[in-house]
Amino acid sequence: LGLFNLESMGDIQVEYRLINRYSWTKLPIQGLHEFGIFSTFVPGREVPSDWFSDEKGSGSSISFTVPSRHNLRIRGLNVYFVYALQNRYYCCHALYTKISNKTKNLNWIYSPTCHGIPEDNEDMVWLSHWPFGNQLEVGDQVHVSIIVGDEDFQVKECGINFVYEEEEEEEEKKSNPHYNTKISCEQVIGGDLSRYHVDSTGAYFLCHHDDDDNGSNDYADLYDNGDSYNHADPYNNDDSD
Repeated sequence: LGLFNLESMGDIQVEYRLINRYSWTKLPIQGLHEFGIFSTFVPGREVPSDWFSDEKGSGSSISFTVPSRHNLRIRGLNVYFVYALQNRYYCCHALYTKISNKTKNLNWIYSPTCHGIPEDNEDMVWLSHWPFGNQLEVGDQVHVSIIVGDEDFQVKECGINFVYEEEEEEEEKKSNPHYNTKISCEQVIGGDLSRYHVDSTGAYFLCHHDDDDNGSNDYADLYDNGDSYNHADPYNNDDSD
């Protein structure tokens, strides 16, 4: 998938915040797989340019149009954010990645069960792979953003890389001798996510914390197709920055 090989990272320790437990712990670099999305948090700010060469920019969001590439079908996105700690003693908010397909009026908001906490005066990279299947097509206008507490983190950089069908199959074949080219619903964002769907918004809130509130209108500002939201409190219905 073009992400880091975790085994090659050695015994690097990362401090993680466990959202449901409101606690912190140090562990070797972990891989997290939820809702078909793979995530990992890596210390530093170095992201190989050949892995994320398609679209990148400074700040917490990026917009782009899905391009055509030699008739290859796009199957997913690799997404990264570089962020730093603002206040270790106030670090209490979850992190959210929001991907909006404005053309199809679809929104996905994902909040991982745990996330990395950078050391003081250091950066951290959140890398994630999103297998979209047929939910992204050539010409679609897409907006990707990270939502954090302003008093928690400073987002410095973000970027994406397109994963095409041929590339994804080659990676899978290398790691799985029983690879089947048929993509199941479980592998695709937009599969059976009905319990995470917010009625009438075309949006999906993908998380395992605050699970009872996934259908609540309190999340309406996150699902809004506009680019404006309150970073400090993603549940606030005030759409101003």
